[in-house]
Amino acid sequence: MGFDRISLGVQDLNPEVQVAIHRIQPEKMVVALMEHAHALDFKSINIDLVYGLPKQTLDSLGRTLRCIAELLPGRMAIYGYAHLPERFRAQRLIKREDLPDQTQRMAMVQLAIQTLNGAGYQYIGMDHFALPEDDLSVALKRGTLRRNFMGYTAMPGDDLLGLGVSAISAIGPSYSQNHRELKPWRPGHRGRRAGHGPRHRADQRRHAAARRHHGTDVPGPAGVPVHRRPLPDRSADLLPPRAGRPAALHRRRHGHA
Repeated sequence: MGFDRISLGVQDLNPEVQVAIHRIQPEKMVVALMEHAHALDFKSINIDLVYGLPKQTLDSLGRTLRCIAELLPGRMAIYGYAHLPERFRAQRLIKREDLPDQTQRMAMVQLAIQTLNGAGYQYIGMDHFALPEDDLSVALKRGTLRRNFMGYTAMPGDDLLGLGVSAISAIGPSYSQNHRELKPWRPGHRGRRAGHGPRHRADQRRHAAARRHHGTDVPGPAGVPVHRRPLPDRSADLLPPRAGRPAALHRRRHGHA
């Protein structure tokens, strides 16, 4: 068993932004780690960035995008910051007045698409970008690109097994998440029991309700249930900006801090 993929949560390279989100990782540290990952011949290197952060501006985000693109990660994801201080304790230290407004956030989305397209990255969809030779771009061209709860993937498998604290697994129609804190997770790990949190039971109830609402499941590819009633079309939310139409902010948001 080995690992041939790596993903780094950079968020933003600007020192002022890093102080505001209480996540200090100097640019030289990120550059050194990227160079080391390339030297180790990882098959896939992904960088996560975040727009809409406190103290973040179009100029600072643009510089971060250009700098990361020069490091040539095979993939990049640009997530929208969601300010949820009532849920994430660390976010209570962030001042709401330091956050970009909605107009600025929209401009940041457009800036990310334009900058990365100009650097040779293909817009995969929603918040993902990839170089032309990356598996995601190849799968998109072949029409075999898939999406799961983790994002876009070129892998054909349906089941995902998450290992470690807060990891999420998807087995068949059910989702489960390990404990998000180390202390409650450790006893289950040592006792060889999955440290499922409350999401496991909640998802089981939601899946049961969905089956009652949509009717009997029918078999889908690789045994995945397919409901008879189609889901609503949300494709308009996923499209990049075109002439005369502003970019649509995606509905998926992540709390980072």
